[in-house]
Amino acid sequence: MKLLLDLGNSRLKWAWLSEGSLQRTGDFAHGGQNERLACLGPERDQRVPDEILLASVAAPDLTEAVAGRLSRRWAVPVRQACSEAGGSGVVNGYADPAQMGVDRWLAMVAAWARHRAAVCVADAGTALTVDLVARDGCHQGGLILPGPAMMVRSLLADTGRIASSAAMLPQGTENGAALGRDTEACMRSAALRASACLVAGCMKAFPDGSIPRLVLTGGDAAQLLVALGANGVDYRPWLVLEGLALRLCGVLPAVTSS
Repeated sequence: MKLLLDLGNSRLKWAWLSEGSLQRTGDFAHGGQNERLACLGPERDQRVPDEILLASVAAPDLTEAVAGRLSRRWAVPVRQACSEAGGSGVVNGYADPAQMGVDRWLAMVAAWARHRAAVCVADAGTALTVDLVARDGCHQGGLILPGPAMMVRSLLADTGRIASSAAMLPQGTENGAALGRDTEACMRSAALRASACLVAGCMKAFPDGSIPRLVLTGGDAAQLLVALGANGVDYRPWLVLEGLALRLCGVLPAVTSS
């Protein structure tokens, strides 16, 4: 049994890989703060892994702290994934694959392996990344911009009057796909719509003319799904962990809640 970890810029996700499936999935927000490690959910599980697999785009000190803490907890090794030039049928389009975030690489690999067709992979987290993989597994390239929440934070940071107005408003007053009826809701809705427009544009302008399958993941993916209003979207919250299992264990896992 293996413990799989996806350590992002703002969240930690985990799952246990057993008998070809991801089980007991969980996540929490760490906000880039080492002191939040006290919240590590996997430590409270009674299961004992024989190995820990890690994919991290977080700061090196946070990555080291998470890996070290969990390795000491069970006295087992930690094996860390990295971006590669190719693997599992996918060819990385970067001239220097090491420059690509490992989360993007693993998400692409898992999405293409799942569908064996042209895919548009959108990861809506701290950043919104969009990557296009052709039907033959060749990565066509990608796009990166601030995620919806970061867009709003950036706007608030540079506009004092808007920030003070928004601070007095209740959170979540509008559906993210709707027009806002207060300042904070206008900003949130605009950020989601901007993200949705980027994804929709990539879907319509696939380099080889294919109509790709849209695969969504990331903390804001559920809201982005509403903003897109798209049918037939493959929403996979644990996509990076699926890719981690595929690249380091050779298993494309099912996902269960047991």
